[in-house]
Amino acid sequence: SFLLLAGFNGQAQIDLTNEANRTIEPAYRQAESPKILDTVFPNPTATFPLLAMSYAPEIEVKPIPAATVKTVEKLPQLYNGYARVGIGSIFMPLAEVYYNNTRTRKFNYGFHGQHISSFSKIKDYAPANFDRSNFRAFGGMNEKRYDWMAEMNYNNRGLHFYGFRNENANADSIAQSFNTFNLKGQFSSHKHDSLGINWRAGFEYRHFNDKKPTIDSLQDWRGRENYFSLFGGVSFKWGNEIFGANADLKYNGYKYGIEDSLLTLVDSGIVHNNTIFSLRPYITTYSKNKRLKANIGVDITVSAAEKTRLYLYPNAEVKYSLFDDILIPYAALRGGMTQQSFKAITDINEFALSNQQLRNEHKAIEAAIGLKGTLSKRVGFNIGASFGNVKDKALFITDTVHSGGNRFAVIY
Repeated sequence: SFLLLAGFNGQAQIDLTNEANRTIEPAYRQAESPKILDTVFPNPTATFPLLAMSYAPEIEVKPIPAATVKTVEKLPQLYNGYARVGIGSIFMPLAEVYYNNTRTRKFNYGFHGQHISSFSKIKDYAPANFDRSNFRAFGGMNEKRYDWMAEMNYNNRGLHFYGFRNENANADSIAQSFNTFNLKGQFSSHKHDSLGINWRAGFEYRHFNDKKPTIDSLQDWRGRENYFSLFGGVSFKWGNEIFGANADLKYNGYKYGIEDSLLTLVDSGIVHNNTIFSLRPYITTYSKNKRLKANIGVDITVSAAEKTRLYLYPNAEVKYSLFDDILIPYAALRGGMTQQSFKAITDINEFALSNQQLRNEHKAIEAAIGLKGTLSKRVGFNIGASFGNVKDKALFITDTVHSGGNRFAVIY
């Protein structure tokens, strides 16, 4: 050890020398070569020794019930036809026969016959017997791109003008009968491509007459009428719009007695020929995911009766579906001409006179609003109101000129 005492005076420097033993560790050389150490370490393998214990399992077999198959007849058996007969408490016989082909996707044909009559009496009144008979034959074919149908029909209605008090009245003197023979056919195309033009065309013929007088010289003095019509239409779809047009030509020839001749002072012959041609172009558009439907069109009608005239009628309708067709409000503005005929009058009131002056019903305009919808699977409703301007509407009044008050005349 040593002690150093020094005093510093200015820039003085002191050197100290000492001897000592210092140990240096020996050096050695590594014998291993360098190598790369992988960072993925292998998982240790665990071993589990078997335990010296045993367990005897128990087997329990549960019974399986026998399988059952519920068979439901998807398509019930179809019969070619049926027949029924019956009779009412007031001696009212009834009969009906129906026959058609069985289930098929292509053809449809058949026959239908119906009859009902009544031989009842009304106390203190004239005989009130009546009968109704109808026979209809039909046929058609349905194809993927077209279909056609044809139908022939015969209808007979018999009745008595019993509207007066006389139980002993002669039934033949107040008897009336109406006979209708009808023949019609139609062809329609069903093209599904977007630019395909679908069209339809058809015709209808009808002969109608009332009872023939018992006196041979008066056989012309009864109501007779021949009706013939041609109708058709075209349509095609472009985007959300459907463009189309419908047209029809209607002829009705009514004849009573002999033209320009008199049966009595108040009963003269009537001949009335009436032709109507109508063209109705339209555009139908859908919007709001097909909830909104609007139809806009016009009805161009030419009437050739006593005079030839041209009429224009609006034909527009809009409706909107709410809550998946639960509520559908709608509004419409339309008009049109209805051809009047002897058959149409007697269909409404079969006690009408046979000598009628016929006028076409002219509906200049009709506005309608309403709300329709469904309340359940079986209950629906339709509430609406309309206002129209109608000219030459057929109205019935009691006749006292050609009958004893048991028939009706028509005024317009």
